[in-house]
Amino acid sequence: MQGLYDTRKGLILSLAIIAFLMAFIAPAAISYPIKAGFITLRNEGIGSSAWALLTGGIGLLLLSILFIVLGYVQRPLLKIGLAIILLIGSITGVLLSIRDYYYITKDEIVINGPFTLAESKYGWSDIAEYEEQVLKINGTLTVDKVIFTTKTGEIYEFTGGRMLGTMKEIAKSRVQSAGGTIVRTEMD
Repeated sequence: MQGLYDTRKGLILSLAIIAFLMAFIAPAAISYPIKAGFITLRNEGIGSSAWALLTGGIGLLLLSILFIVLGYVQRPLLKIGLAIILLIGSITGVLLSIRDYYYITKDEIVINGPFTLAESKYGWSDIAEYEEQVLKINGTLTVDKVIFTTKTGEIYEFTGGRMLGTMKEIAKSRVQSAGGTIVRTEMD
């Protein structure tokens, strides 16, 4: 019986180590491709905030701790209580990571920001202003932030990721074609 018990603990510890390592790899290497696979094929660019990496990593770290609790906590009530709390936290972190995305299509921009499960869709004609905030670094202007302001007053800021890469030019062109204002602000 002792050999079986030690094997079970070893397996649980192995799962904990795997979950711990995945916390640093999986949010970028696994969840982003999953998002890209399930988001409409009409998209012209998909991105995600840095929060998606953080919440996914925390969710997987909590899963790692959950395995350790299941393998090493001896008191049944404490084990069950901690397991439930850690499982809820783990699922929440991974879910928030997977649901944190934005993408653009020919007709609209779709935003599901960090810490929300609600998706917002805006046609390009619904965007009143597209703003690029630029910084001068070593004599070169670099886009630091992209801000969309809708006609109803919602403001969406993008400070990294794909929006500052290839997507910003497509979005700028679409907003301008739909009659929106384009602003470029130089920051200090």
